[in-house]
Amino acid sequence: MRNQIIHRSAIPQTAFARVVYGLISCLLLGMGALHAQNNEPALFEEAEKLFNEKNYYEAAQYYEKFLAGGKDPRRASASPFAVRKKGEKTMESTVSRQGAIYRLAESYRLHNDFKQAEKWYKEASSFSLSSYPASQYWYGVALRTNQKYDEALKVISEFRDSRDAKDEWMEAADRELANLRYIRSQTETKKQSVFTVTRKANAANTSAYALATSSAKEVFFTAVFVDSSKMYHGNPAYSARLYSAPDSGNIRETAKLVNIPEEPGFNNGLPSLTRDGQQLFFTRWTKEDGVISSAIYTSKRSTDGSWSAPEKLKAPVNLDGSNSTQPSVTPDGKYLLFSSDRKGGFGKYDIWFAKLNASLEAVSVQNMGIFINTPNDEASPWYHPASTSLVFSSNGHVGMGGFDIYASKGTIESATWDHPVNPGAPVNSSKDDQYYIGTDEDNLWNTGWLSSDRETDCCLDLFAVVSDNVQYISGKVVDEKTGTPIPHVAILITDPKKEGNVILIRETDSLGFYQFELRNTSRYSIVAQKPTYKTDTSSYVVVMLTGRDSISNKDVLLTTDEIFDPDVGEPPDPADEIFKPDKGKDPPERPPGERYDPVLIARFDFDRSFLKKQYHHNLDTLIRIMERNPSMIVEISGHTDAFGTEDYNFRLAQERVDACINYLRDRGIGTDRLIGRSYGESSPVVSEIVDGLDHPESRAINRRVEFRILQGTTSANTGGPSVTRDMTERQSGSVNVPVAAPGKSGRVGRNQRKSGTGSFQPVVHFSFDKSLVDDEYFNNLDRLAELMNQDPSMKVEVNGYTDAKGSAAYNLRLAQERVDAVIIYLEQQGISRTRLSGRALGECCPLEAETINGRDNPEGRFMNRRVEFKFIQ
Repeated sequence: MRNQIIHRSAIPQTAFARVVYGLISCLLLGMGALHAQNNEPALFEEAEKLFNEKNYYEAAQYYEKFLAGGKDPRRASASPFAVRKKGEKTMESTVSRQGAIYRLAESYRLHNDFKQAEKWYKEASSFSLSSYPASQYWYGVALRTNQKYDEALKVISEFRDSRDAKDEWMEAADRELANLRYIRSQTETKKQSVFTVTRKANAANTSAYALATSSAKEVFFTAVFVDSSKMYHGNPAYSARLYSAPDSGNIRETAKLVNIPEEPGFNNGLPSLTRDGQQLFFTRWTKEDGVISSAIYTSKRSTDGSWSAPEKLKAPVNLDGSNSTQPSVTPDGKYLLFSSDRKGGFGKYDIWFAKLNASLEAVSVQNMGIFINTPNDEASPWYHPASTSLVFSSNGHVGMGGFDIYASKGTIESATWDHPVNPGAPVNSSKDDQYYIGTDEDNLWNTGWLSSDRETDCCLDLFAVVSDNVQYISGKVVDEKTGTPIPHVAILITDPKKEGNVILIRETDSLGFYQFELRNTSRYSIVAQKPTYKTDTSSYVVVMLTGRDSISNKDVLLTTDEIFDPDVGEPPDPADEIFKPDKGKDPPERPPGERYDPVLIARFDFDRSFLKKQYHHNLDTLIRIMERNPSMIVEISGHTDAFGTEDYNFRLAQERVDACINYLRDRGIGTDRLIGRSYGESSPVVSEIVDGLDHPESRAINRRVEFRILQGTTSANTGGPSVTRDMTERQSGSVNVPVAAPGKSGRVGRNQRKSGTGSFQPVVHFSFDKSLVDDEYFNNLDRLAELMNQDPSMKVEVNGYTDAKGSAAYNLRLAQERVDAVIIYLEQQGISRTRLSGRALGECCPLEAETINGRDNPEGRFMNRRVEFKFIQ
């Protein structure tokens, strides 16, 4: 049930060992004549056959039955250690029985069941050392594996002292004694553990190990399970297959079989994926006559999610006469690391690496070098770029016994490495620990996975690793100009690795201080918000130190922002004839019940058509929507304030439209899908004259470009942005495009819920101090759900906002309630929560001014109470 690297003895099977096994076989062959009167010869012969075929678990069962006199040992009343009655004991029977006991101990050890192995090696070590010279050594190894360290030290020391010649057994004993000294040093320090290692729940009669991740937020792993469709000697056989699951929750419960075409008689496992998750490298192995043969294969993901037929990698990765296994492709796609027993290495299985070309094909192979590889086995390589660390497992370096996990800093290209470091317990145990991968791109040991048999009698299983990292973070928020502390600033701590999800919300005290605690968070951002100040976002990278650490951040500097809209400008000089102001225009009246929901793209400085960088995100969002909907046609509408003549403003609005369309065209959106319309000064959002006085803030709000998705339109402008000059035509609606922005009643009016058809407008507005979705916006949400169901790879970030009434902390909670309301509705429409992320941003990012000339602007507050959608994949 293990992987294809046999967890063999650390001692090569030299001529000496072969002679020992030959002697045992000769002794056992005499059992047939001795037990001719019963079925014991058949039991023994079957056990020997299975042992020689390396089917150790099955062999152990037959040895047990043989020693129990042909009875099932689980039901036998007699102990296998019972003494026969006087007159029945002969030299032949004693030798035969001793040989069977030693073989039984070997079977359990090679099956990695060290509890049973210890029991039988203890019995075998009492036999003549000349007949069974290795029994005492392996008894000590079993004691160490079962964490009986003091007894193991005594037994191995006695074995070491009994050796006269400097041979491989003495070297093995010295290595075990070094392991035991290392274990003692770990125990004597009695330091508080800096790691938590937790076994993941597993179904009965299964084993899961060798987990791999990708940036597509999915995991692949190997699962060994009882295959009742295949029988071996009357018992169900075991098979290994590849499984995948979303990288969240209980991966065992959500795992599905990877639909790779199978090859009869072969096992699939030990996966590694390219960073984009589109190509898979894995091992395929088979077992014939007790010999395991393995090779590395690759498969590519199709557009429908299926995998292509596996292709065996050519030389130099796979070579005739050797095994290659445990592939691991580096995140940059430049190297493929693997383990192989090919010639030219330093031991049995060594770590090697292949240089890959742009097509991910191997062009050369090189050994990782003597600092990594030993005369024994090295396995399960993985590379962590940020720490420049190679992680691997070995049973040749000093450790806690069996396979331990090690890390070495260096460079793959030159194969130069520092001395490997053992992270100690509990990452490593006295049994086999392999296949470590980190899940934190910045810190190697912060979070990750490993595979171990520490809690089972035979098989590897998945364990989650979390280091004990706690940071106590504090800081202060001050006014940039005066340096005075600012109290009651809302502090949002967000996780940039999780799409900006809010981790914590705090508020500065009366002296402007804040403090919070983070665990296992290598990157975070602080968003500082307060009315009349510009929002500040600062990003931080934490250098992880195990244990507790206090970090004091630099002061956060906030600057005042008397005007909420960033693009409010001063009126021009009235002496300039062309810009002599007129009386301004009010928002046009609309027929009752008519809807018009354009979405803001950008605002512009006075008399300018330059597209500011801060509005590129809005256009990028529109691009993603249009890329996922190739038939979508969009109207881009341009507007000005009322300064200047109508003809001049019409041309200026067209220049603003062209600036946006050029941005979309340069990024791959065809002009046949873009209908540009200039409305000049004809469609203000708000009045620019209040009580006979000019209002610069209102004029800034009206200087804008908006977009509107035209559902089902057949018109297309193939020659570039179109311009409609006839005002009567525009206002009559003869071009099927409404032009006037609605008043408040149009925005918050209630409509009956509609079906999920029509255009999708990426915004939902809310009533004051409410988080209930109004009926008129269900159509938007239904359409969004329809788009996401059509494209399963689409993921959406849901951002919630409020107006500036109320405290910052209250508004953050209200914004979160609005986000939750939208996400819950989308989940009810069948959208998985894993595809939806939400951020509460409160009053931080107003779209429009909420006060004009010191007076409250309800229109602006309404526009700011919203949930917006951002396509993140």
